[in-house]
Amino acid sequence: MSTINGKACVANGRNLLTGTSSDLKTKQLNNNWNVGPQATNGDFKIKLVKGQTYTYRVWLDNTNGQNDAYVNARFRATAESNLGNGTHVGKGEIGYSTLQVTPSEDGYIQLIPFAYSNPVTALAVWKEEKLEKGSVATDWLPAPVDKVFSNGKQVYGRNLLLGSRNYNGDQWSGLQSISGTYKGVSIVSVSNNETVFNYDKSGLVSDNKINISSPYVLSMYVKNTSSAEITITFYGGSTNENNTIVSKVGSESDWVMISKKISFWTKGGNSLIGIGLQGIVDNSVLICCIKLEKGSIATPWSQAPEDVM
Repeated sequence: MSTINGKACVANGRNLLTGTSSDLKTKQLNNNWNVGPQATNGDFKIKLVKGQTYTYRVWLDNTNGQNDAYVNARFRATAESNLGNGTHVGKGEIGYSTLQVTPSEDGYIQLIPFAYSNPVTALAVWKEEKLEKGSVATDWLPAPVDKVFSNGKQVYGRNLLLGSRNYNGDQWSGLQSISGTYKGVSIVSVSNNETVFNYDKSGLVSDNKINISSPYVLSMYVKNTSSAEITITFYGGSTNENNTIVSKVGSESDWVMISKKISFWTKGGNSLIGIGLQGIVDNSVLICCIKLEKGSIATPWSQAPEDVM
């Protein structure tokens, strides 16, 4: 297990539930004891493995409640059974309810994010519903879907690039120098008019994460400390946008986010996709927060879900 200052730390676990949110959700209970399954795959659609521990946690607002509130889970294998209730959030209080389960056989789970011991009439309010592997509840994250929308606006796109926080893995190459961080992400420092980075797309192909019919967008943050304007160029021999300009960034700029829409004409061919740079006359250009996502909208950097599982 990783440590920080000698203390154990756990990376955010993958949310196994789809259709959850960090926005508040509500349901009026009229002589009912629970809100029923709310995640789109929360009604006996997730298979649990014998002997594996899972943690279910939801933030509850029980200020309107008449009794303690909690999460509840049921399990269906050879027979259906009640797995139990989570920790209680008292009447008039707010907080997390957490439940750990370790099934003794393979089966499917039903998850109820807000429940009472008796039928009540009250407004149930909750958010941040999450089921993850392991015995530690970690901060809410959306499930690794391609996109997440809030109030009609896309706020999250799945980063297809592995190891984009620190450029870990053999898929990364051509990096000149790595020093410092921005937004918690390692910075690539470029002082020569040449390659910024290469990424080998072979893994994206083998995992069926890219295809020739969908659009994609590559984005990154750039800070030009050079005294001249720079030109950033995209290249990828298997894309329709090979050798096209991504953006021009003025001299001595602050951090700016740039992006380029791309598409693949073949899943074979040259396996490298990357960025080149021209125009540096002194100092360096800083780049970080590199992201490739499906669609035509560039969203803020996030790690690939595989990196936080």
